[in-house]
Amino acid sequence: MSRILFLLFLVLNITVLGQSLDQNSVPFITNYTAEEYSAGIQNWDITQANDGRMYVANNLGLLQFDGDNWKQFQVKYGTKLRSLLIKDEMIYAGSQNDFGYFESDMTGQLHYISLADSLPINLRGFDETWKIFEDSDILYFCTFNEIFEFSNSQIRAHGSDFPLEISFQIDHELYVQEWGKGLSQLTPAGLKL
Repeated sequence: MSRILFLLFLVLNITVLGQSLDQNSVPFITNYTAEEYSAGIQNWDITQANDGRMYVANNLGLLQFDGDNWKQFQVKYGTKLRSLLIKDEMIYAGSQNDFGYFESDMTGQLHYISLADSLPINLRGFDETWKIFEDSDILYFCTFNEIFEFSNSQIRAHGSDFPLEISFQIDHELYVQEWGKGLSQLTPAGLKL
């Protein structure tokens, strides 16, 4: 018992090192207003590339921040951007009734390429692409109606008879709440309770 108390005492008294701040200091945080980054007031997702640039899914498109300057890039039809994922230097994005990626041209300008444009017409009314997950060489674009699996330049739809709510990934497994049914896992055969 005395060993446990001694270890507990040591753990509680360890000083955690981080930013050197005294009681009156403020951490190095800068807040930016919508006027400063010249875009919409709602930001839905944020990610950082290997080169340090920050990317933000905004109501008016993709925002890029290099630490000094903001740039804005539009998605098709100027819809609201909801989700982002960077994989192998590609910026994948989900928006209203669309998902795809941003590709850089020779001048460094980003241009949006829609993957959803290749879907059959009966799969295009999926509303919002709220989340994007990756597992090895597979990307998952999660919407209210379908989970779209993108692999080897092919898209496969995993649908449900129930509306799809929140989705999340744990240990390479994708789970989704099927409204009125329960928590389901995405398997090669489709969604299973």
